[in-house]
Amino acid sequence: MAGTVFTSTSGGVLQGFRRKGLRVTFTVGSGSLGPDATMDSVVLENHRCHATITQEGMRTGLRCELTLEGMEMAEMNRLSMLAPTITLANSTVRGLAQNSLTVEVVDNISPPELVFSGQVLESFADYGKAPEVTFQVRAQANAGLGAAQAAPLSYPQPVAAAQVVADIAARAGVRCADHGLKGTFGAGYTTHGTLLDMVERAVGAFHGAFMRDAAGTLHVWGTEAPKAGGGAPVPLLNAASGLLGYPSYTASGLQVRSLFRGDVEWWQPINVQGGGLGTPGTQGAHGLVGNASQGAAGWAGGQGAVRAPPWNGLWVPWKITHELTTEIKDGPWFTTLEAQRAEGSVNNAQ
Repeated sequence: MAGTVFTSTSGGVLQGFRRKGLRVTFTVGSGSLGPDATMDSVVLENHRCHATITQEGMRTGLRCELTLEGMEMAEMNRLSMLAPTITLANSTVRGLAQNSLTVEVVDNISPPELVFSGQVLESFADYGKAPEVTFQVRAQANAGLGAAQAAPLSYPQPVAAAQVVADIAARAGVRCADHGLKGTFGAGYTTHGTLLDMVERAVGAFHGAFMRDAAGTLHVWGTEAPKAGGGAPVPLLNAASGLLGYPSYTASGLQVRSLFRGDVEWWQPINVQGGGLGTPGTQGAHGLVGNASQGAAGWAGGQGAVRAPPWNGLWVPWKITHELTTEIKDGPWFTTLEAQRAEGSVNNAQ
């Protein structure tokens, strides 16, 4: 698409073109380039770029695989970083969380939209296809939480699991958002390991879920599946807002693909209105519908009653993948979601 795609307005109607781009920022930690080096940052824009950003929540969390072209050799050398490896023989291995990466979606109209922020696991220049040299980066949002052993936490009195997670987040210097984690540990509860180990243990003890978003906030949920409500708008996915093709079923629920949707969040309900198959030009409340002659097996009932497609309704994404490119002809600018039914969500089919 060479950086130009359709975008939707707040009314959900595709309207006009915008010049899309990616802004990539590397923050080089103190000491990363030598014992006397100080922290600074490198901002890259208008480069040929391919970013795959995936959010799966839990320990895997938010991660990014990035390919950049058009960088100067000095920049690539400066930002190259070996993957963290435990070895006493290799003194060139630097500590994890020294370098960080942020990726923002930018265009010529809207403010920048943050889609990734995390620690660099590895970054290196790839000369395998010279003269088309690329810079490869792999980063993860949870890497800093799992980088090193932390001092144990101990509670002499009974303590709520949500309070334990809040204390761990405070140690990590990140904000914590509790969405209903319930359960209490008995007196004498002690937890140890990395901060990520502690979060996983506290949430898992009561069969909850957790996720760290692009802004760095740690979210936790209890056993109840998320529901729509609470004042937060539910993203609508239909043809007018960028839904591509028809949803498809998978072993774990539903898969849908659309133009890039930065407003879709992990474990937060979305409203899929995919439109059914039927007589061309027949538009119902839930998309294209068939006619009465199709019978009960079609998208219309015996008396002409409209039946919604079975995938219409509320779904909760458990895996979100953004595939974004700039300065690449016909390059993707898409979001793929894998989701399960939201609790209490039923479509209108009878």
